[in-house]
Amino acid sequence: MIIELGIISGEILMFMDKQNVPVPMREIYSNFNYSKEDFYMAVGWLTREGMIHIEQDMNSQEYMVSLITKQS
Repeated sequence: MIIELGIISGEILMFMDKQNVPVPMREIYSNFNYSKEDFYMAVGWLTREGMIHIEQDMNSQEYMVSLITKQS
């Protein structure tokens, strides 16, 4: 299970790396063929590790996901 979540997380990160703006979570989910449970566990993992940021858009009420880039 951990390996599968790592793979899903990596694919989410690669997808987000190509985006220049926050993306609705439903749009990210629609680009993959994983169960909702596995997808949301991977999103939670990435959020906990400080790799992505999730914020609710007050106008659309959608959850927007953005990649957190580390500044060196």
